[in-house]
Amino acid sequence: MQTQVIICDQQALYALGCSTLINEHPQFNGYCIIRNLQMLNEIMSEDHPNYDFPKVLVIDSGMLNFANPLTYKTIHLIKKSLPIMVLFNDEDEVHLYNLIDHGFSVIVSRHISETE
Repeated sequence: MQTQVIICDQQALYALGCSTLINEHPQFNGYCIIRNLQMLNEIMSEDHPNYDFPKVLVIDSGMLNFANPLTYKTIHLIKKSLPIMVLFNDEDEVHLYNLIDHGFSVIVSRHISETE
């Protein structure tokens, strides 16, 4: 089954790097790069015609501010319908524990090799 990947990252260079890896693997059916949670909400809306399910979301951990109720609500709604991989920016350990406490099971450090 082919899957489209949504890359949600404020850092364009990292997003382009992710897209290169995705293009190298035939199990993925393309990608789109977005830069904020508002764009993510638009793509995830049911009436958006350009994207077919299933999808995978790759998101920058710096965009997950759980103190903001809107962020919390948006991410938890998306988690119900779509697998999420978090790219961890090596922030403090508290942020890592917050990600784990909010149910993220796939957390990958940005600073790993392609093989890892």
